[in-house]
Amino acid sequence: MEHMNLGVEEAIAYVNQRIQKRVDEYVVTKNKLPKFGPGMDEQAARYIQGIEYFVQGFIDWSFITPRYFGDEAKKVKETGIVKLVAPIALDAPLRVEA
Repeated sequence: MEHMNLGVEEAIAYVNQRIQKRVDEYVVTKNKLPKFGPGMDEQAARYIQGIEYFVQGFIDWSFITPRYFGDEAKKVKETGIVKLVAPIALDAPLRVEA
């Protein structure tokens, strides 16, 4: 956001645009897949479906774990609205002990 000098709304629009572009490219590429022959077409389709399930599984997981949305996960999933909070500033440097 900062390195592109974007405000919050501009950054959200930028990310949405990039995601939509990738989804569109995926659909076009998927529809252009060549035929590999009996047996192989089914295997390729199952593999692609597995990738799609993986992506959807990650999205579903992000609403189950408190990591991303905390106690607001159900509300965020229903509304699509995420409450943004300012980053936490640390007054003292972190010390890592081995």
